[in-house]
Amino acid sequence: MEALIEIIIDGLKKFGGEIIAAVLLAVALWLFPSLRKIFRKKDDSGEEMQKLMEIQSAIEARHREEERLKEELRHREEALRQAEAQKAEEAKRREKIERQLEEQRQAAQNQSNNEPTDAEAQNELGDKYYYAKNYEEAVKWYHKATEQGYAPAQFNLGFMYCAGYGARQDYQEALKWYRKAAEQGNADAQTNLGAMYEDGEGVKQDKAEAVKWYRKAAKQGDTIAQELLRQLGETW
Repeated sequence: MEALIEIIIDGLKKFGGEIIAAVLLAVALWLFPSLRKIFRKKDDSGEEMQKLMEIQSAIEARHREEERLKEELRHREEALRQAEAQKAEEAKRREKIERQLEEQRQAAQNQSNNEPTDAEAQNELGDKYYYAKNYEEAVKWYHKATEQGYAPAQFNLGFMYCAGYGARQDYQEALKWYRKAAEQGNADAQTNLGAMYEDGEGVKQDKAEAVKWYRKAAKQGDTIAQELLRQLGETW
């Protein structure tokens, strides 16, 4: 029936024009109420099609939203994995640093346990640090040796304070250690002590005291002290 009506309408359009076709269709609908049901069904089917399209559109929109949420979830999971990897790497770095610190502490402990206690050995170790230009460490070992009254270490420590190596330059401190070593007969210390009296470094200038200490060193064969005495017009 629907197909027949469509054929009739197409024929009327061809032979009578669209206006005539519309008039005849209106008359037919008035004369035959059953035709209205057919056209109503066509309208209903159009509405159903529109609803189906809207449902389809909603389904597609929901699908797109689901894909967006899945993608966002993937990004979050990747960010979490990276954060966990960074934490693990940081933990490894901390563990490595702690292990290195422990090794250093152990090495320091071993070194402390193996430190020389003999004054001569301590002074020799100070010399090694001095020639390596690690003056602070040299001063430390010279100090250790002087605690046992070792004259060469006293001289070395006096020199370090006089020159300002590994410690703040301090002529009075240098004079103190030179005197300790000189009084034990250390010729180098006697010469340097005499020079400090001659120049007035850390002490009031005193030529007679300078000559006294130069002579003590010169009598032990110290050539520097002998030359300084000649320059002063003195003999030994």
